[in-house]
Parts: sequence; C-alpha cells; structure tokens
Amino acid sequence: MRRDDYYPQPHTTIMGQCPYCNAHIAIGRGSRTVKDVLFDDCHNCRHGQTGARITAFVCTNSACREMVINLEWCEAVIMNGMPGQQTHGHLVRPVERYRVRPRGRTRTAPDCVPPAIAEDYKEAYATIDASPKASATLSRRCLEAMIKDFWKIEKRNLYEAIIALPDEKVDPDTRKAIDAVRVYGNIGAHMKTASDKIASVTKEEAARVFDLIGILFEDWYIARDRRQKAVKALADRKDEPMR
Repeated sequence: MRRDDYYPQPHTTIMGQCPYCNAHIAIGRGSRTVKDVLFDDCHNCRHGQTGARITAFVCTNSACREMVINLEWCEAVIMNGMPGQQTHGHLVRPVERYRVRPRGRTRTAPDCVPPAIAEDYKEAYATIDASPKASATLSRRCLEAMIKDFWKIEKRNLYEAIIALPDEKVDPDTRKAIDAVRVYGNIGAHMKTASDKIASVTKEEAARVFDLIGILFEDWYIARDRRQKAVKALADRKDEPMR
C-alpha cells in the first residue's frame, strides 16, 4: 500500500470540517502545515519503527479563522545511513490520533436549538472519547428534552415519550433513527429508566447516538427555522407597496 493512501502530500487540497465552527472547508496550500518526525534514535521499541506527523490548519471560514492542530503517532520505515549521512524514511500509517487544539472534541448546535439542549449536545460530543457512557447519557438527555420542547410531549420517561410521537408528523425515517437508539448495546435495554442511568457503552455506540441528535436537529429545528424564515420573507414582500 502506498504511503500517500494514508498521508496526502502537504500541497494536496483536502476536504475537512472545522471543530470550532463546524464549517465544511477545503484545506490546501496557504492554510495547512504538515511536519513529519522520524524517531530514528529510539531503538528497540516494542512497536518497531515509528514517527509522528503534526498537522496544523487554519479554518478558511472568514468568520472563524481558528487554528486546529492534530498529532498522529505512526508506523514508519526508517533507513539509517552511514555515519555522517542523513537518515531517510517515511511514515506508513497512523497508530493513534490526538487533537492538540482544540483540546478534546468540539461541536456546537445550530442557533435555533434551545440553549440548554445545545449545551448538553456540546458536552456530549466533547466526552465521546474520555467517557462514552457520559456522552451517551447526555445525548439521551438531549433527545428527551427535544421531544418535550419541540413536540410538547411530557411523559414519565423517554420510552413513553418516543411512543407518543405523532405518526402523522414524524416520518418513518426519523422514527427509525430514534428507534435505532435501542440497538446500541445496553442503551436500548435501559430506555425505560431515567435518562441519567445508562449501562456501559463503547465510543462507537456513543458516537452513533450523538449522530442521531444531529439528524434530529436537521429534521426538526433547522427545517422549522428555514420554513419560518421563508414564510416571513414572503410576508414581508407582500406588505411592500406596489410599484
């Protein structure tokens, strides 16, 4: 396998998402710096030959312009030259990845989402790696609060609230996404318990539950916000004097 399959050259433009503003951006020459380090003097490592790649980029969204820094510890191929000669080699593939800046994960909710839900959403994303259980708990709390806020449904627990969602207003795909929470390990087994009690979950399960919240933001809050803005724009034009 070619090393470029894992590591595109620094001059190559790649697509990415800014962890600060969530904008999908093109990252290329002028906005990205890549530095590789070969650990050629670290002999007898149980992991073999390794190195690191530091990647820094500036968000190209003019309203953001934040600096993002990532670190990857990598397998490497190192060829030591003769005494006095430069060591040659290259990185092969990443073993571990770390976000240096911002620390931890960062994801913000759309402005049309209520502040309390937005705060839980942000914290749920930030804790996926450190504590998947806490992240899943926060995502479930988001879901419960969204059903109460958006659909005005108040029940004893999340299980009953999901059952009460109106069939004529919640399309099958959205209901399927909500019901998918049940299949993520022990989350589904505890749907009838309080939202702050949840069994152990993996990072992958926590990420899937978190992604569900983003889908519902789009289907519920963002769609309603766009509709309200469009209706208001038409109403404003209607009130303008005829020319």
